[in-house]
Amino acid sequence: MRDIYWKDIQHADGSVAGLMLNVSSPPDIRPSIQIISGNNGRIKLVNGDNTLLWATPALGYEGIWVINPQHQTNTELPVIPPITSEDIQFRIHLAEEEKLKSWCRFFADRAAQSDSTFLYSGHWLLTALYPHPTEQYRARDRLHHNPIDQWIFKDRGPTDSHFPRWAIYGAGLLDTFSHRAVQWVDWWDWNGGVIALHPVDEYSGRLKWWRKKAREGTLPPVFVWYLRCFDAYLIMDGHYRLRAAMLEHIAAEFIVISSVNELHYAMDQERQKQIVDSLFSPRPKHKSISVEHLNQVVMAAFDDRPTLMPVTKSRAILADESVWINEVTQYLAENGQDDDIQAIIERRG
Repeated sequence: MRDIYWKDIQHADGSVAGLMLNVSSPPDIRPSIQIISGNNGRIKLVNGDNTLLWATPALGYEGIWVINPQHQTNTELPVIPPITSEDIQFRIHLAEEEKLKSWCRFFADRAAQSDSTFLYSGHWLLTALYPHPTEQYRARDRLHHNPIDQWIFKDRGPTDSHFPRWAIYGAGLLDTFSHRAVQWVDWWDWNGGVIALHPVDEYSGRLKWWRKKAREGTLPPVFVWYLRCFDAYLIMDGHYRLRAAMLEHIAAEFIVISSVNELHYAMDQERQKQIVDSLFSPRPKHKSISVEHLNQVVMAAFDDRPTLMPVTKSRAILADESVWINEVTQYLAENGQDDDIQAIIERRG
């Protein structure tokens, strides 16, 4: 039996940040989708007895190799039941913050009830990443041209937030739907890599329907799991929605979920006193400070909320890496994509 409690959370300025989940289950109950790891940095993502992908970081931590079979279909990996027209219509007229809360609750509920859940015991954070146009992006957009590599997705909260500063860049989407089984996620030239779990049928009626919704501006968010060990985002629901957005050159939105640890820090009482005293001190007229700035300083000094640090838990049971190496070698050889096999085995970037 898995117990799940949630609560809406806010940024320091009162804006909606997303949703916090507290998942509690007995030690003998594990999620169907889980990460297992072991000797020499070998990682597997499994759904029961099925391998969803293999991964291994480079020795110099320049990035991580991801070997993705992409043989799964939506019916084989039903993390989230298909989103219906009714689901979209129910939220279409909601204000932006209410829509965020509603989609966060939708994905949290569906993930918790799924037979292929990935939610293990602990704290989980759900928050949204929205398109953030740069000046170059705006200039191109005015010309009705929106190149994917210019997309930027970020949280809309204040920069002094206690929440993770996640971001996805368009360049990190360019390899998401390639037909290659091997994906290199670069940690030096970091673009927030996005990893697909199954391919998209480019001629399907479903993709055409989602392209229509993208043009209408009613495309639901893409649901991704941030994996700290990959420093990348795994699509748990929304492969066709993301592909539709890319084909239409209309930036999507993302709901990110990640397990987090709460880090508590002792408050600096001396600094708090100095700030309070300064509020009542005479101030030269030419050094006026806006009320908004003062509020930010005071809130930062007295904000005792814990900092939420993303974490990824795994079961360290891969004692012998030879099994991992044999599986990866065999799969890539059978599919004629073994060009990078030596770099993968030797963990070279």
